[in-house]
Amino acid sequence: SSSSSSSQPQQEMPLRDLHVNHCHDAHLYLLEPYRFATVFGCTDCTIVVGAVKAMLRVVGCERVQVIAACRRLYISSCVDSVFPVFTASHPILAGDNRSCQFAPYNTA
Repeated sequence: SSSSSSSQPQQEMPLRDLHVNHCHDAHLYLLEPYRFATVFGCTDCTIVVGAVKAMLRVVGCERVQVIAACRRLYISSCVDSVFPVFTASHPILAGDNRSCQFAPYNTA
């Protein structure tokens, strides 16, 4: 008896959007791939995001570390935050960002 396996094209699941709003003193590990991701109004958090197909937006956050790989990074009005992010293009900085650092992508 012989067994055969057929390789059919795998159906691609549609990507979801991620919204993280007003988290405080938290460690979030959101490792699935997303279409868009927004982190809004968070303080004292570490947020690890899986691959973001389009734009990762970080808005109005204080003392956060956002670790991610994304096509485009948009940061607005963030303070004392660190962004170890791999991105395909230069980040977009808007609003009043202060004491923010960029670092190489690293989840260690």
